[in-house]
Amino acid sequence: MDINIQGTTNFQWLNENWDKGKMFILEGSTRSSKTISIVQKLILVALTNPGIVIRCVRADGTTHKESTIADMDFVLGPEMFNLKYDHHYKKNIQNKKYKFINKSTITFSATNDPQKLHGMKQNILWLNEIMEIPLASYRQLAQRTSDKIILDFNPSYNHHWVFNHIGCNNKPLEGKYYKHSTYKDNQFLSPEQVAIIEQADPSKPENVKNGTANAFHWDVYGLGKRGRVEGAVFNQWESTEFWPDDPRNSIRWGLGLDFGFSVDPTAIVECVIHPSPRGLYLRERLYEKNILVSKNYTQPNLKSIEGELKKMDYPQDLLIIADGAQPESIMQLRTSGFNITGVKKGKNSILTGINIMKKFKIYVHEESENLKIEMEHYRWKIQNHKDKDPQLKPEPVDDFNHLIDAARYWRMMNVGDMRHLMPTSQAGSNQMMRKPRVKSRVRQR
Repeated sequence: MDINIQGTTNFQWLNENWDKGKMFILEGSTRSSKTISIVQKLILVALTNPGIVIRCVRADGTTHKESTIADMDFVLGPEMFNLKYDHHYKKNIQNKKYKFINKSTITFSATNDPQKLHGMKQNILWLNEIMEIPLASYRQLAQRTSDKIILDFNPSYNHHWVFNHIGCNNKPLEGKYYKHSTYKDNQFLSPEQVAIIEQADPSKPENVKNGTANAFHWDVYGLGKRGRVEGAVFNQWESTEFWPDDPRNSIRWGLGLDFGFSVDPTAIVECVIHPSPRGLYLRERLYEKNILVSKNYTQPNLKSIEGELKKMDYPQDLLIIADGAQPESIMQLRTSGFNITGVKKGKNSILTGINIMKKFKIYVHEESENLKIEMEHYRWKIQNHKDKDPQLKPEPVDDFNHLIDAARYWRMMNVGDMRHLMPTSQAGSNQMMRKPRVKSRVRQR
């Protein structure tokens, strides 16, 4: 078998540490050869370990074709390993599965179908673009992996579960190995490819003149740094481990709910206005796609908002503020016994809600991984200089905003008198969990 390996520093690093490590974390810029190097190593492992099961997982299975599978075919092909189809391996296009002559397999799967995660078992797990994969999915897959785990990502987020739960350290730690790389570690890039990457470098006057300079893109995709998003809507927020022992003693307490299903996740956030340190405290409670509103009695195993709220075991009269554009869903939950009402969304309601949220410093509970990502990446639309109009109001991009929208709904219905920062337990409880009356609702502008 004539195999020609042209490896970058990432491949060499994987090769040198493979027998010593249990987890390998590759962080770096675009074109740093992370994916190709991982594919090279995994094919070698498959060829030399009969019957081994290797699985590559992305958040969305439809993206494999143009990314990981394309790299797989390239590495197997004549320009690199030169393996012969039907002799060294076979490929099942429908199942995205490669089977080698020694019965080893490499399969490409996705996390956007949570039910299938429970059946995925493998010796080696490769999580490609880990920033797009939820922590719950990682946990399901990791506990079904017997040998090694590989993670790779572009550092497009500053806050992510991978930093807290796995860590990124350049020294071996409990079998974990970490490597940072940039496009400069890939000696096989053409001058044209390098020029495209470097046109975002804001330190070059010609890039500024040509309008291609972009500090965030350069930091993340050029230098492989963790950069802050330009134009973030929320700047005054921080992660905290604090949460009130008894939220009923706070100024306000309740839940915000943003409905979703297949495209957008359903999001529930617990909201507290607390006197010390004074601020708006937010804690993610639900962030999941394909979840029903009410329990399906013919298929009781299907997840529902009703079922998840009951698991949370909040007081029955705790007020839930939801998206008023879905009255039927609100009525289903109200029929199930929840104290829920909808917020009215009118002209400029998004800007109004954002401004109301900003009246307090925002504290995000440290375990609220998806909420931290949203807070970091929810940004204003960038207007062209020639289209600038002093009468034109800012508008946020409609993305990274599901938990934020849930918090915004709650905050818009909790804008009453805040001058008394230390209410008694009884007064606070009555204020936070009162049944809504239509006539007393806050009018949205």
